[in-house]
Amino acid sequence: MLDQKLDELEYTLLNKAIFKHDQHEDFIKNLIHKTLKEISDDLDVYLHYISRFESILRKSELLSITVLMIIFEKSYTTLTQELELVPFDQSPIQFAEKLQDLSRFEKILEDRLSLDNTIQLSSFYLDLTSLHINEKKALTGYVLKVIQLRVEENSWKNEDIFDIWFLICIAKNAAEQSNSLDFFYLSLSPFIEKINISRLFQTARDFSQEIVISSFKNCMQHYGFYLYFKAFSSQSNPISSLIYINLCLISLIYSGVSVSIKFAKEIIIQCIIPHAAKFCAWSKS
Repeated sequence: MLDQKLDELEYTLLNKAIFKHDQHEDFIKNLIHKTLKEISDDLDVYLHYISRFESILRKSELLSITVLMIIFEKSYTTLTQELELVPFDQSPIQFAEKLQDLSRFEKILEDRLSLDNTIQLSSFYLDLTSLHINEKKALTGYVLKVIQLRVEENSWKNEDIFDIWFLICIAKNAAEQSNSLDFFYLSLSPFIEKINISRLFQTARDFSQEIVISSFKNCMQHYGFYLYFKAFSSQSNPISSLIYINLCLISLIYSGVSVSIKFAKEIIIQCIIPHAAKFCAWSKS
């Protein structure tokens, strides 16, 4: 079914003359919105179709940017007016600040390191059954705090990034087992930004893709899409940036999950305000 939509989208993008002006833009907008919805809803669909979807939109960049901006504005209005905004749980960092003894954590990590070097976020597993839920929250907060300190260091090399990626896998497992995934995913923005600042652009995209896959498996793909948006927007890639921020908002709207106040503000501060002028410039270029 999506193959047919994409064929239709490609044809109509390149054959504007068969429509009146207003009809053409509306038709394209509906097709793009429906495609975004289907891609945002299923991991296999996303992996199979996202590259072709991006490629088609690049064939008419100005029109695609304009339509994606319209969809973004409507989606954000829907998000903030119709969905429930809930407080953000910061308990992992609060429990981490109370930590006195790290020896139990260190033993768990040593045992895990001795097994293998698997560092795929979506498949990495750390057995934390010996820890109380508050200890798992503390481990989540502690590891993410260590990552934050590493982010503040000078430019990274690839080996630095893979060391930190292993810590991210640990934090994700602890968050998964302590109902702290919102806290975990929202803490990854500085990591993606730092890789871009270090000019390791392909690495930023590779890790963002892995985060998307992981977030799908947690039924929280909006965070993965948001972080991929962060990677592309720092690389002056308007089509991909707008695709991923729209995927983020559309997945939130149609999944019906609660949205934290912090995440809603993050979208305003990190997406709307700094990138509004950039999106306008792209649409005029």
